Amino acid sequence: MKLQVEDLKFESATFRTPLKFGASVCKGMIMPVVSVRLTDGAREGIGAGAMPLGNAWAFPAAPHEASLAAMRGLTERMAKAAHGAKADSIFELSHELETTASKLANEIAIESMGLPGPIPKLCALVVFSLFDIGAFDAWGKMHRANTFALLRSTPEGDDLSRWLDSSFHAFGLKQTLRSAPKPSLPLFHLVGGLD
Repeated sequence: MKLQVEDLKFESATFRTPLKFGASVCKGMIMPVVSVRLTDGAREGIGAGAMPLGNAWAFPAAPHEASLAAMRGLTERMAKAAHGAKADSIFELSHELETTASKLANEIAIESMGLPGPIPKLCALVVFSLFDIGAFDAWGKMHRANTFALLRSTPEGDDLSRWLDSSFHAFGLKQTLRSAPKPSLPLFHLVGGLD
């Protein structure tokens, strides 16, 4: 299957009240939104992925603006690098995207003099996640099926050892994913340091 990045945009939102997270006070957020197309030669699906750039918790060692700029730059590079990615399965594609995000994070850290050190793996994972979400969304649409039901029917439905370690040989996604969506979910409120 082949992934194409169709669009990347950055949405911003101002918080109603500032949020103190650790040592940082955040007045708003930036959320990249990606649209991807996944094809397997016969079928295609278009999916979307989004994830706030939570630099206050993903890169607390860097000044807020520097860590936000690094994550935004990583997202833009990731969009270019992910375009044209190919793999035999959705899990292999996901693994390739994660590896690419880590590699690009290392490149940005080497190039950037304003960062106090390497970009944490968590930052790379946050950026990777929006492309991963988009790819899995497109995969479900390509198969005209619920993505979670499809995940249960893959080899990883019974065995995650290839991606984790041998102790997961008899443990798979069937043990962790519901077979049907929940009709409702509880809502939680985040309490910040200024509340």
